[in-house]
Amino acid sequence: MAPALRSIFVVAAGVAVSRGVAQGDAGGTCDTTAQGRGQCGSKAPQADHLMLQIKQHTVVSAPGGFGDNACPGMPDVKQTCGSNGCRVLAKVQHRSCTEYCQLTYRSCVGAWEEVSDNCDVKYAWRCDDRLPGTSDLLCECSAEASGGGSIVDPSGLRLVWQDDFDGNAVDRSKWDFVHGGGGFGNQELQYYSQNNAVVQGGVLRITAKCQDYHGERFTSAKLSTSHLAEWGPGHRVEVRAR
Repeated sequence: MAPALRSIFVVAAGVAVSRGVAQGDAGGTCDTTAQGRGQCGSKAPQADHLMLQIKQHTVVSAPGGFGDNACPGMPDVKQTCGSNGCRVLAKVQHRSCTEYCQLTYRSCVGAWEEVSDNCDVKYAWRCDDRLPGTSDLLCECSAEASGGGSIVDPSGLRLVWQDDFDGNAVDRSKWDFVHGGGGFGNQELQYYSQNNAVVQGGVLRITAKCQDYHGERFTSAKLSTSHLAEWGPGHRVEVRAR
């Protein structure tokens, strides 16, 4: 097992978000009313750690935008299709509408395939399902944040810390290695060693190994920013990991 952690680690000041986003369950059931509204299987994000898989997003003033916008900061908008700004033709980049809405801590209200790169509905879709063969969807997101977070316009963020892992070793000015075993009060079975962490090609790769080492049967790696960087409530953390 070798999880890979890529850029971006970002902490940005000025955002009152302390809750995270988890992908909704695509296994929900649909009744006729829900199908008509494109709400099949939609669930609100779960409040958890703020760890998001992201790419670069562009916030623009889209054609058809309205002055009274209840959904500011929606990314990758090609056209605004609703009177409150919450239904948009978005470049979802092969995401579902649920995943798209979660980028701004909202839940999905409805999803549709558009006729021809416009706001006209071709057919209703399901919030939690990706639509093969298209990079655009009509998505309607909730005006209120899900999971207890607060929605802000990301264009007002100020970057205060990041690591893109663009060198050939862990940057020790940003990270410290945890060494040791013994369970850490959590019945963990591995011994943490920096030998299990490698930086290459813009990726931090942490590899868990089955091996007897210092009395433990497994080894892995654990990194911490403790005493090197600190942030708390009022900051937003973005992570790309797998």
